[in-house]
Amino acid sequence: MPCAASSTRGGKELSVRRECLAAPVFDLVDRRARRLAIESRETMDHFDRSCIAGTLRKSSESLSYAHLRPHEEPALWLPDALAWTYGAGGDWRRRVQPIIELTRNFGVVA
Repeated sequence: MPCAASSTRGGKELSVRRECLAAPVFDLVDRRARRLAIESRETMDHFDRSCIAGTLRKSSESLSYAHLRPHEEPALWLPDALAWTYGAGGDWRRRVQPIIELTRNFGVVA
């Protein structure tokens, strides 16, 4: 699932990133997924691991997850493409809408 959260304001960025990670982890656990591949952001990977582990503790379930670079897992390209297309709006959003199952708004990081 795509998640974009970038800002120089660490507190808000981390809060949005936590929400962006927790929601799909709960969804994947509900769907009995076995593995989650997350694009590595190197400096944020430690935060992601902590957030995912905390979310999994709340659900009492397990889920294998790994941070990878796009060249290691080409399936990571699709969420970026979908997020860009949906975010571009207009005709781009109209074209991609039929394959979008769910969107969530976590607010704006400014």
